[in-house]
Amino acid sequence: MEDKDSKNKNQGRDRRDHALRRRHSTEAKVPIDEEADADVLLLFFEHNDIPELKKERSEVEEAFKMKGFKVSCVEITMRASWVALRPRLNRFLSVEKDCRKIIYYHGHGGFSENELLLASHNLPDDVATLQRHIQELLGMIGKTGQKYEDRVKALKKRYQEAAEIKWSDIKGEVLPAKCDVLVILDCCHSGAASISANPPKFEAPDASEDYAKEVIYATHWDSDTSNKMSPALCKALKGWDQGKDPFYSANRLVREMATILAEQRLEVEQELTEAVRKLERLNYLKNPSKAQELEQAKFEKKQRDLEEELDCYRQPGRYEMHKSRRNGTKERYLFR
Repeated sequence: MEDKDSKNKNQGRDRRDHALRRRHSTEAKVPIDEEADADVLLLFFEHNDIPELKKERSEVEEAFKMKGFKVSCVEITMRASWVALRPRLNRFLSVEKDCRKIIYYHGHGGFSENELLLASHNLPDDVATLQRHIQELLGMIGKTGQKYEDRVKALKKRYQEAAEIKWSDIKGEVLPAKCDVLVILDCCHSGAASISANPPKFEAPDASEDYAKEVIYATHWDSDTSNKMSPALCKALKGWDQGKDPFYSANRLVREMATILAEQRLEVEQELTEAVRKLERLNYLKNPSKAQELEQAKFEKKQRDLEEELDCYRQPGRYEMHKSRRNGTKERYLFR
């Protein structure tokens, strides 16, 4: 007959076994080879404060799929971010064949201690926002219902500690990969990828020297970006005719995106010029009517908005982390 302690131990073991079975059955729903079979890996943090990110990420995913590429979307966890991402990144890069792998990241970026950091979100730091949120929480004291619970959870996420991943960690996994790799960084300060320190103790294996490693970045190391590059990337991919032109290089992709962004900027400049002319004509009126004053205020706001939008346009850049020894200086093909 079992004593009480033995019975409790057995029950505890049964509960643990049940929990493990449940966890494994849940994990089994996600194909283990999803990353390994993919051509494109889309990276984004599970929590972010960029309203347009979800829509733009879906558009980038669809643009790649329309060209026949297998895409795997990976949410970077808020806790132990690099520990969780590293094995999935390794599975994606664990191929030994003549192919191109593409890693796309869209989100926040920062520059600290000569290092590019990928980050989940910015913590509110202005007094007005803090006061507004405090007053909002105080006003919900004693209130119940799903509406209030959801709002409290949203504010809690907003003020949670930001998750970060060092670019050098990602670079350390990309460089030894035995395949061509293109990394696309759509984030602020993304140009810092070209000047960040090399991964510690990295020595390229002989085999990895045969493969090109390139980076396309949205802006310079000391600049912000405002959600312009990803739409340009989608437009460039959609405009690519695979039937007539089966080869497409990373360098060409940058040129196409730069052309698209330059054309868009020119349109904004022309619209701004027209708004300024109309505003100048209204300013000459000595006794403007109420309607004319309202129109003047409208064009003043339009001028400010257009000037602000112009400042959002950045020219993407490209640099080679490692040049393939197979083709010397010959341009590597992005898609083939």
